[in-house]
Amino acid sequence: MTLRWVMKDDFRLYAYVILENHLHLLAQSPQLDKDIARFKSYTARLLIVYLQQRKVRTILEQLPFYKKKHKADRALQFW
Repeated sequence: MTLRWVMKDDFRLYAYVILENHLHLLAQSPQLDKDIARFKSYTARLLIVYLQQRKVRTILEQLPFYKKKHKADRALQFW
């Protein structure tokens, strides 16, 4: 998966750890909030498609269940 088009040239990722249900980043950017939002949106779309293609029903059924109430613009919530 390439994130080059998602992240701008002034985004710096120093370290990351992907855990079972969340992610830790050590990053720097003038607009870190927008860069993180773009990253989360892009990776969520790709991961949901990946899970759908492989018919991973267990996880796909959990995504709408754990969706926050105020997230009315989507049916599923990955991050």
